[in-house]
Amino acid sequence: MNCAANHQADGGLVAKACADQRLRWNDDLGNSKCAFEQLAAESGMRSAVAVPVQVRDEVAAVLEFFTVEQRPANAGLSSVLIDVGTLVGRVIERRRAEQEQNVLETQVRASQKLESLGILAGGIAHDFNNILQCIFGHTQLSLMSVPREHEAYEAMLGVEEAAEHARELVTQILAFSRKAPGHREALRIATVLDDTIKLMGSSLCPSVTLVTEYDASSGVVLANPTQIQQVLLNLITNACHAMKDSAGMLRIAASPELIAAGSQSVEYNLPPGTYVCIEVTDTGIGMDEATQSHLFEPLFTTKQPGEGTGLGLATALGIVSGCSGAITVESQLGNGSTFRVFLPACDLPETQPAENNTDVQPGVGRILFVDDAPELTEIGKRSLERMGYVVDAFTNSHQALKAFQQDCQLYDLVITDAMMPRMTGQELAREIHNLNPAVPVILTSGTIGVYESQLRSLGIQSFMAKPMQLRSLGEEVKRLIHRKASGVQV
Repeated sequence: MNCAANHQADGGLVAKACADQRLRWNDDLGNSKCAFEQLAAESGMRSAVAVPVQVRDEVAAVLEFFTVEQRPANAGLSSVLIDVGTLVGRVIERRRAEQEQNVLETQVRASQKLESLGILAGGIAHDFNNILQCIFGHTQLSLMSVPREHEAYEAMLGVEEAAEHARELVTQILAFSRKAPGHREALRIATVLDDTIKLMGSSLCPSVTLVTEYDASSGVVLANPTQIQQVLLNLITNACHAMKDSAGMLRIAASPELIAAGSQSVEYNLPPGTYVCIEVTDTGIGMDEATQSHLFEPLFTTKQPGEGTGLGLATALGIVSGCSGAITVESQLGNGSTFRVFLPACDLPETQPAENNTDVQPGVGRILFVDDAPELTEIGKRSLERMGYVVDAFTNSHQALKAFQQDCQLYDLVITDAMMPRMTGQELAREIHNLNPAVPVILTSGTIGVYESQLRSLGIQSFMAKPMQLRSLGEEVKRLIHRKASGVQV
């Protein structure tokens, strides 16, 4: 079985059979200009025949046969050889189909595994966010009650800060489950890299030399800072682990990169455009191709038990894909690895961090508050009453709807959780909208994000993710009630 590419230049039978897609004879190899066939003639061969092997209307291979006797073209033998070529083509086609099927089955299994873990992560995140909402609520109510100069005030700020870190962790869990895009802002990538390296601190192995190649001109991306930092932490941690048994170099670089149409865009599966490319390179043990093919699968790890979970790169891929980016890897066993993260560049200015202000502006109005968790209902009621509102709180959405039906003009605003038994927050919002479209509805949830168009169709004017700051809740409540009072269509 010969490849036509090897004979294309010197016009041998293989090249002719490939070009014509039909059987070709040469009854006198002594006249051939093909180097391979000349070599066959020198070995005592007198004639040759080339049979194309077609798979899916393309020549996949060519069978070339030689004889020690000079043999002219023969119709009977040609028919037999054509049948042989057809049979070989069917075998090749079946083998390719089996390989394609195996690839598809592997992709489906990986997708199902990721989906199952995502469902589990989403459920865990929901419970965590409800707990965090309790912590935030009690802490912020305490901050509103304790004088700033009191020592307990600083302690409460510490609790609030710890809860904020926990919220970021839950956000990362949701990023893995691909159920939360996270708040995005324009980030100067050099700043994120500086913060990440500082966060790693002394955990970087002393035997590893750190080399950085980035600056303010490396670019700006639109992303969630916590999520991008997690991607970088995963890559840097893996790089350090690959060099744990010997001295090495860790290189972290970032620069703008233009992906042109028809070139690298195909390789990276990215549309053409300007991207920020972050490179993390190590001189560690490297990886073979088999390992690389499984790198981004959930629960796949080459580390010993207790050293890794196999979720780091799967999470990183989910985050980067959610930003319309890509991750690539280049590695050779014994020669280290290079991971490249491509994120779409943007020209938006960086957002300024919000001030840490616990003051809540008072308001006036009557609110219907609904959450199936009694502790959250109690905190919500107390918080809103502290802001000056009259609050009717329910843990049952059906009872809440009955209260609204008794007087559809009584309430200025409805706040409802999304995930509730028997009647979801979305269903409750739709019923309330049908009864009185002028009443604004705020939907809250610890797991989902809802697009604005979906909110409007359900009669919902605002979505707030748990856990939420009381100050943010107070501002949104006051804004919507003011719009309703002003007669603005909500």
